[in-house]
Amino acid sequence: MDNRTWALYRVSTAGQVNSDEDIPMQRNACERYATQQGWTISKEVFERGVSGWKKSADQRDELVLLKEAALKNQFDNLIVYHSDRLGRKSEESPFVLKFLHDNHVAVHSASEGHLRSENHVDALLNYIRYWNNEGESLKTSMRVTEEMQRLRQQDFYVGGQTPFGFSVVETNQKHWKKDKKLKILLPHILQGKVVSMIYELSAYKNYGSARTAAVLNEMEITNQFGRNFTDKFIGRILDNPLYSGRRPYTKILPDGTRVPALQSYNPNHDIIGKELKSLSDKRRNSRKGASLGVDQADTGEANPSPMSSKVLLSGIIFCGYCGSKLTTDYSYKDYKRKTDRNTTRMICYRYICKRGKEKKVPHEKKQVGCKKLDEQVEEYVLNYMSNLDLSLMIKDIKQTRSKTLTNLNQQIKTVEKQLSKKEVELKRLKEEVTKVLLGESVFTPELLQEAITGTTASIEHLKNKKLTLAEKYEADHSKIDEIRSIQDVVNGWPERYKKAPLDIKKIMLSDVVERVVYKKDDIDIRINLLDSFI
Repeated sequence: MDNRTWALYRVSTAGQVNSDEDIPMQRNACERYATQQGWTISKEVFERGVSGWKKSADQRDELVLLKEAALKNQFDNLIVYHSDRLGRKSEESPFVLKFLHDNHVAVHSASEGHLRSENHVDALLNYIRYWNNEGESLKTSMRVTEEMQRLRQQDFYVGGQTPFGFSVVETNQKHWKKDKKLKILLPHILQGKVVSMIYELSAYKNYGSARTAAVLNEMEITNQFGRNFTDKFIGRILDNPLYSGRRPYTKILPDGTRVPALQSYNPNHDIIGKELKSLSDKRRNSRKGASLGVDQADTGEANPSPMSSKVLLSGIIFCGYCGSKLTTDYSYKDYKRKTDRNTTRMICYRYICKRGKEKKVPHEKKQVGCKKLDEQVEEYVLNYMSNLDLSLMIKDIKQTRSKTLTNLNQQIKTVEKQLSKKEVELKRLKEEVTKVLLGESVFTPELLQEAITGTTASIEHLKNKKLTLAEKYEADHSKIDEIRSIQDVVNGWPERYKKAPLDIKKIMLSDVVERVVYKKDDIDIRINLLDSFI
C-alpha cells in the first residue's frame, strides 16, 4: 500500500511558478511527512499558477483529475503541504475533502496532520478551517490591493505598457516583494517633446488626430515601437490625462465594480501643463460636436471656429431674427486699379441667414459684409480684454473654493470616524472565532462568517469613499492654483492676439466670445470668459 500515496502541490500566482522556494518547499515537507508515516509518494500532481480562492473546484484541471482517480480507486492517501492547497473556498473546499473521504482517500496535511471528515464534529471543524483559509485569502487580497493602491498614490509604477513620452526608472526603494526595486515613470526627453508638439497642434492649430499623425510621419518621427503614428495612437495620447500630471487608474469598488479614476496631481508627470491639456480637450470636444451634424439653429450651440474659412466669426455668428447660425458666402467683384487701370478681381465675403427667405420670421436684413462686421467685433473684444479686471471675480471664486474644501474636509473626517468604528467591530468579531471553535459563542459559524464578511465589505466601502473624497479635495485644491494665473492670461491676451495669424485669431476669439448675434444696426457680442479660463 506504500505506493498508493499521491501528493498535491499548488502555487497561486504566475510569479510563484518559477520560484526556487514555493514548490520545492511543499515537496520537502510532504516527503518528510510521508517518511514519518512509512509511505512512499508514487505520484506528484502540480497546480501551477492556480488560485484556490478565485477558481472553483470544477475549473481546476488537476483537482478534477484527483477526483476521477479517487472514483477509480487509484490511490489511498493524498498529502498536501497545508489544507489550503485543496482550496480556500468555505462553501466548496470542505465538500472536496468529504468527496475524497467518501471515496476511501485519506487526506493528510504535512503541517496539520490527518484531515478527517468522518462525523458532524469533523464537518464543523473542516468548515471553520476552510472559512479561515478563505478569510486569509480575503485578507491577502485586501493587503495586495491596498499595497498596490498605496504605491499608485505615491506615484510608483505598478506595471502595464509604458505610455509614450515616459520611461520606467528604478528607484533605490525596496519593493514589498524581495529582490525588487520600486519603479517610477519619468518623462522621456525626446518623446516628451513629441507629446508637447501633438498637444500644441491640437490646441493652437486645431489639428485632428489624422492630420497630426500625417505631420509626424512626414517628419519621420516614430513611436516607442519604431512604427509610424496612427490617428488612434494620437487620439489615445490626447485622451490621456497623465500628460498633464494626473495618472488614470482603475478603482475597484466594494461590490467588485471597476471604475476609472485619477491619481492626485504629480508635477513629475506633467509634460504639457493643465492649460494646454484643457485647451486641447476643448478643441477636440468642439470638433466632435460639429461632426455630429446637429442643427445649431435648434440647439442654440455654436460650432467651433472653422479653420478653412477666410473670415473671423465663422461658426460663432448667429441671426438675431430667427436664431439660426449664419453661413459664409462670397462673390467676385471686378474693379480697375487706379495705378495701371488693369482689371482686378477680388473676393467679397458675407454672412448669410439661409432662413431669411422664410416668411415665418421676418428678416429686416438677411446678409452682412464680413470685413466690416469682423473689424467691429475684433475692436470691441480687444478693448474689452485690454480693460478687463478680474480681481473681484477671482476673489469670489477663491471664497467658493475654500468653502467647498472645508466641506470636503469635514466629510473626510466623518468617514474616518466611521471607518475606525467598523475596524474595532471587525476586531471583536474575529475574537469570536475561538469561542465558536469551543462552542462558547452566541454565533453559529455561518452567522459569524456573514457578520465578518459584511463588516469587511463596509470597511472596504468606507476606504474607497475616503479615497474618492481625498481625490476630489486634491482636485479642487489644485484649481485654486489655476485661478491665480487667470489674470496673467487675460493681461497678455491682446498682444498675443494682434501678433497671431488668422487661424489662431479665430481660435482665440472663440475662447472669449460665446456668440455674436447680428441684427440690422444691432450687434450683441456675448462674452464667456468664465467657462474659457476656469
